[in-house]
Amino acid sequence: MSQQEAKVAEDARKSYNGGIKLAKLAIQAHVTLGEYFPRTGDMQQRINGVSYEDVLRTEHKMWKESLPFFVKVTERLGQFKGPFADDLRGRAEGNVKTIEQYLKEWKDLKFKLEFSSVKIAEMIKIYREYIDRKRSDVLKREIEKPDGPVATG
Repeated sequence: MSQQEAKVAEDARKSYNGGIKLAKLAIQAHVTLGEYFPRTGDMQQRINGVSYEDVLRTEHKMWKESLPFFVKVTERLGQFKGPFADDLRGRAEGNVKTIEQYLKEWKDLKFKLEFSSVKIAEMIKIYREYIDRKRSDVLKREIEKPDGPVATG
């Protein structure tokens, strides 16, 4: 493996991990939304001065910001072959698809809430359905620096 190939692989790994860090924040925001819409009890408008709308916007922002990191991985690795490059490219491609789905779910939620006149009870139900959609644990796993060769020409 050439020095240039090693650098490309390391840059791709760092980009992947950068995307994972943002995805972790998005997942945490998604989990936090559940605190605003508990299964039992009343909806909370604010917790510690933070509104549920702020948490929802944060989740969306983190998903949007993490997506280019994973796209960059696939672009940087290009046609590199090898176990590490193939695995990282596959993970990044899977994360792109997953995050695009999450962004679509977010957009659908906003559409339901903004363009239909829903009562509070219906709004809570819509949020609960959104919150109940689990987020992939794959988006929490960073990639460690490999010991062996990472790509071949």
